Amino acid sequence: MPPRPIDVFSRAARTYDSVGPRHFTYFAGKLVEFAALEPGSEVLDVATGTGAVLLAAAERLAGSGRVVGIDLTEAMLERAGTEARRRALRGVELRTMDAHQLDFADNTFDYVLCSFAFLSLRDKAHALEEFGRVLRPGGCVCLVDAYGWFFQHDPRWTWQEDVLRSFGALPEREEQPYGPGYLEGALEAAGFEAVANSEHSCPLRFRDEEEWWLWMWSHGSRSLLEAVPPARREELKRTLFPGLMACREADGMIRGTLRAVLARGRKPQPSS
Repeated sequence: MPPRPIDVFSRAARTYDSVGPRHFTYFAGKLVEFAALEPGSEVLDVATGTGAVLLAAAERLAGSGRVVGIDLTEAMLERAGTEARRRALRGVELRTMDAHQLDFADNTFDYVLCSFAFLSLRDKAHALEEFGRVLRPGGCVCLVDAYGWFFQHDPRWTWQEDVLRSFGALPEREEQPYGPGYLEGALEAAGFEAVANSEHSCPLRFRDEEEWWLWMWSHGSRSLLEAVPPARREELKRTLFPGLMACREADGMIRGTLRAVLARGRKPQPSS
């Protein structure tokens, strides 16, 4: 039986978004910019993790309005709270909560944001119903997610897929369940209007192979490594490292790319 996401992220929480390239922080900035948060807004950040989007939203609002981050992983929320306090951010709340059962009244928020979590939700249609329920009319839902694994986004790194599959970390090749247009289609099917999208690429830079290996353990890709029997993980590491060395550029850095899609939709205003 595959591990539950909450267990994977609980184990990753200690180093989540703090090792190697900060791709969650990068896309948090893009998401908040794409959502165009207005001063005084009420914002819900679903699956806030260690708070990349929460912190970016709170800094944009600069003490006006309110930003609420929810997550099922207590260890993630603890890190998010620690960072929010360190930055002395105002109007920030954190709660343990399931995205499928939002414990908020109807028409509470002006924005619902969700970064790199929507495609992992077990019932996406119901989650979007909940997002729409807690949004005020004219409010905005804004998602960011990646289709497939990061090593499928850059031709320099696609060889990793074959290596991971040979160690049993990936299933046999199958059609990707999500692809271009999926997020926008899901928003439209849920009744959101004025749906728009934007695609961005985050450069991934690593000082060496060891930093890349630690980065792999620090977020969702940890589940791939955990799928490999512990007795074979050092072998997997030794098999992957020569390929990474071949990705070094003139400055000595190992480089790749992570692509993600941002999708935005508005809750319709009631008919007059």
